[in-house]
Parts: sequence; C-alpha cells; structure tokens
Amino acid sequence: MVNVRRLMLFGVLMNAALASCYMVAEARYRHVSALAPADEYFGRMKMSVLEIANRLRDSSLRAEQPSSTASSIMHDTQMTENAIADWERKYPRDPWLAKDVARLVHIYAKLDTPPAMRRMHACMAWLAKRYGRSRGLVAAERVEVSIADAHLNHRP
Repeated sequence: MVNVRRLMLFGVLMNAALASCYMVAEARYRHVSALAPADEYFGRMKMSVLEIANRLRDSSLRAEQPSSTASSIMHDTQMTENAIADWERKYPRDPWLAKDVARLVHIYAKLDTPPAMRRMHACMAWLAKRYGRSRGLVAAERVEVSIADAHLNHRP
C-alpha cells in the first residue's frame, strides 16, 4: 500500500513538473512567434520586413534630397505604411513595429507638404495609441511633429 501511494505521489509530481516545462516552452514560443518572419509578405505590395526597413531608409534619404518630388516619396511611403499596418495586424507584439511607425513620422515630417503633415499626424496618433509605453520614443516624435507644424505654418 505504501508503494502505491509513493507511485501516485511520484506521478503527481511528474505531471506538475511536465506541466511547468510545457508552460515555460509555450511562453518562449509565444515570445518568438511575436516576431514577424523574414519570409512573410505584408500589405498590397507584399513587402517583407526587410523590404519595409529598406524602403523606410530609402524614403528618408530621398526626402532629404531637394531634387526629389514629394508626391513620389509620399506614394512609396504610403505603400510602406500599408505594409506596416498589415504586419501589425498579424504580429501585434512585434517589438520592431514602434520603431518603424516612428520612422514614418520622420519621413512625413521631412516632406513638408499638407498631405504629408496629415499622414504625419495620423502616424503620430498611431504611435501614441499603440506604443505609448515607449514614452521616450513618443516624446521625441511629438517634438518632431511640433517642429514640422511650426515650419509648415511659417512658410514665406
């Protein structure tokens, strides 16, 4: 009778240990699965996360060039914004999203046109609503928005 009780106690302890290991493994999987895979494509233009990063970098550089046309940069940036929104729908906990939404704010601020300012404000609201925990990031973007607004409103 004592051996049966010991076996039952051993079985209960083993089940508890296995359940604990399963919970740890599941938590690790959930953390890993929060990241979008590099070979998945998002938005109307079917961009990967690597292509999104490249397009944001390129648009930012083009926005600094005086010879660039704001309308072509605006179109490319809006397509990238669409891909980021799709990425966010599928992987809402991906830690790279906040940084890329902030990059959208920067690009639209550089374009210095009324449509770009509207998109800048929309992206700023998106950043504050979804990623408000990144207080330093949101505060930096608010400064950028206020500078861009002041610049646009005081054109000669």
